[in-house]
Amino acid sequence: MAIAIGAPAFNGGDHRGCYDVYACTARLLANAAAAPAALKDALRRALAEASVVPNVTRQAWIMREAFDALLGEDGK
Repeated sequence: MAIAIGAPAFNGGDHRGCYDVYACTARLLANAAAAPAALKDALRRALAEASVVPNVTRQAWIMREAFDALLGEDGK
């Protein structure tokens, strides 16, 4: 769902909005009691990496790459 919202925002030029959707979703999942530890760890690593990158376009891509890795290469 986050990709379905974030990708069109990114493609429309709203890189900050895309990152915000991805980062918010990652934070929610990283703090969800039912989420597997490996998923939480991967998302926390991506959030930490993105937090020190000054370029919002790259931040959005860091999060997207993390989601894609968790979902499999095809993003589904």
